[in-house]
Amino acid sequence: MGATLPILSRTLAGSRSTFAKDVGGLYAINTFGAVAGAVLTAFLFIPSFGLSTILYSAAILNLFIGGVAIYMGRLYPDSPAPALDEGSADPAPVAEEAGEAAEAPMSSSFTRILIVGFAVSGFTGLAYEVIWTRVLGFMLTGTVYAFAAVLAVFLSGIAVGSFVFSRFIDRFRSRGLLITILAVVEILIGLSSVALIGLYDKIPGFGFYAKMGSTPDWAEFVYLNFFTAFITLII
Repeated sequence: MGATLPILSRTLAGSRSTFAKDVGGLYAINTFGAVAGAVLTAFLFIPSFGLSTILYSAAILNLFIGGVAIYMGRLYPDSPAPALDEGSADPAPVAEEAGEAAEAPMSSSFTRILIVGFAVSGFTGLAYEVIWTRVLGFMLTGTVYAFAAVLAVFLSGIAVGSFVFSRFIDRFRSRGLLITILAVVEILIGLSSVALIGLYDKIPGFGFYAKMGSTPDWAEFVYLNFFTAFITLII
C-alpha cells in the first residue's frame, strides 16, 4: 500500500477541490478490501482451502493485478497523469472564491510540527492496535476468529473514518479550521482510549460476555466476538 496509494493518488487525484475526496476515497477502498481479506481469510478461506492454497492464490491475484496494470498502461502509453489545478506548484492554497487572497503559506517550522504530529498519530494508532489485540485476545477466545474480528473492526473504523471525512473535508478552505478539526479528532481519540480502560474492566460483568465461552451456537459465537470488538474499538 505504501507504493500503490501514491501511484493511484497521482493518477486519479487531479483537482485541488476534490483532492481529499480522491485520496481519502482510495484509502477507504483499500482498507475496506483489507477488512474483507481479514474476515474471509479467517472464516472461509483457511477452513476451506488451507494456508498454502491461500498464499499461492494471493500471489496469483497480485500477479494478475500487475498484468492488468501493464496491459492498461500500454493502452495509454502517452497519456500524461492529470495535473492539479493551475498553480498547484505554489505552496499557498487556492483562494476560496475568486477575488479573495490566498492564505499565506505556513512556516516551515509549523509544517514540521504538523508532520511530526502525524507521525506520532501513526505510532499511537499501531500501538493501540497491538495493545487492544492483546487485551481482547485475553477477553475473547484467543482463536484466529477473535483476531480476525479485532482486526476487521479496527480496520473498519479506519476505512469509515477515511470515507466519511473525505466526503466533506474539501469544503473547508480555511487552514486554521482544518488544523482545528485535526486537533479535535486527536483529542477525541485520546479521550476514547482512556474511556476504554474502564470499559475493559466492566466487560467481564456483562451478560453477553458470559455466553461467549459456553454457547454451542457458531453464529452466536462469531457475533459475540465481533460485538465485543465493535463496542470497544469502532470509535
